[in-house]
Amino acid sequence: TNTTLEKIYIMAEGGDIKEKIARSYIYIKPGDKKTEKLTLNLDGTVEYTEEGDSGLETFHSVAEGNSTWEIEGEKVTIKLETLRKTTKIKSMQPIPGMESGSTTDPNVYFAITTQELLNAKNFGTNKWRLP
Repeated sequence: TNTTLEKIYIMAEGGDIKEKIARSYIYIKPGDKKTEKLTLNLDGTVEYTEEGDSGLETFHSVAEGNSTWEIEGEKVTIKLETLRKTTKIKSMQPIPGMESGSTTDPNVYFAITTQELLNAKNFGTNKWRLP
């Protein structure tokens, strides 16, 4: 069943809200020097990557396993089964507590408002946008 907000979008623009949201997005965070890439597929699956460069390190994260998305009221919930992050330290001098390698985080969830995705443009930073 559709929420009131979903019904308004369906009536105003015609079609299913899931079809309007299912696409690729990017999120550029210049302050953190990282870019996230998110693809919400119509079949409910997700592709997610993140790349960054902090000056001291570079990193790349990728979703692995069965990652999914669903509309829950006024938000879209993304569920990454596993997020693997690979980090490479740039410094020749070892920094205490920092090292190159990979980490794996299970069950990474985050939400984005339905409104933000429906209104995504192909410009701007610090928000989900179209590539």
